[in-house]
Amino acid sequence: GPSAWRSLFVLNELNERQTFTYTNPQVTWMAVLFFLEGLEWKNAGRWRPQMDDLSHGNAPYNPFLQIAISGLVWVLVVLLELVGQRLLSVIVPNPLDMLVDLCALSNTSLLILNEPQHGWYIHGAAPGGISDVPTADLLVFLKQEGGGLLLKRGLVPDDAHRATLQTFEVFLTVEFKRSFYSVSGTLFSHRQRQKQQKKSPGASAAAAAAGVVLLPVCSCTVCRVCCSCCCCCWWWW
Repeated sequence: GPSAWRSLFVLNELNERQTFTYTNPQVTWMAVLFFLEGLEWKNAGRWRPQMDDLSHGNAPYNPFLQIAISGLVWVLVVLLELVGQRLLSVIVPNPLDMLVDLCALSNTSLLILNEPQHGWYIHGAAPGGISDVPTADLLVFLKQEGGGLLLKRGLVPDDAHRATLQTFEVFLTVEFKRSFYSVSGTLFSHRQRQKQQKKSPGASAAAAAAGVVLLPVCSCTVCRVCCSCCCCCWWWW
């Protein structure tokens, strides 16, 4: 299996990106306040707005027009922020793209489930196939990858159209979830029995002789983080 430190590091980076958004709430509020109050666009929400000179609107406010003007300003500000983020991503990498690159360098894949049968999969395949290598070897792998000497990072590296595709939206069947929980539960039980045997070999031997199987009090709905093989899974129930 992968190194525990690599898995924990990837999960920590994933946890830091749980609150990542493409818009900044503080910037959005200040921009909306600037347009509505600073430029006095709020006067367009009066019963008889004066579009040529909004500062001289003396008519009372129309609640329907107020909602419409406020909504349009919010949409305008959010669109400006999205365009700015897109342009900024050319200079500063997107945090989500950096997470995908981190999964590839650490040779760790992520299966993130936000619903019982729905989620996302990040395919992490390290250049050269291994990641527990010195920095000099990793730089050599990256250089070879840039020169096209290694396979692409995608799930299907032989496909010309999907060779670099690493992120997927997945829809799981009930049979797959049942089989997955069965395998992961077996792994947890096996590891817990090994730990118990190391702590108290006499009690474990006595229980085995009596035909008693010691199972851990653990289930996938309680343990939200499962690191097994090369896949780290995160459940949100």
